[in-house]
Amino acid sequence: MFGLPTAVLVPTGVFLVAFAGFLLHLASRHVVNRPAVITVMAVNVAWVIASAEALIAAWFPLTTLGLALVIAQAVVVAGFTGLQFAGLRKL
Repeated sequence: MFGLPTAVLVPTGVFLVAFAGFLLHLASRHVVNRPAVITVMAVNVAWVIASAEALIAAWFPLTTLGLALVIAQAVVVAGFTGLQFAGLRKL
């Protein structure tokens, strides 16, 4: 449907589930752990860079829907990173 092979989707999905669990753990803390938030931001930046690189290098034969999905998720992740940065600055 998106032009992404299962060999990419399954490990990515497993990573995202584990990452979501880590984010849930961080969000449940009463005190913000700055190094952990910086780590999350670094992973987010790496995700956006990898998404852009996948598009530019044409790693996969993406469908139009796949192209839109990769662009949209990269924009959303970049937005989350900006909000995380703004939140850290206020601490």
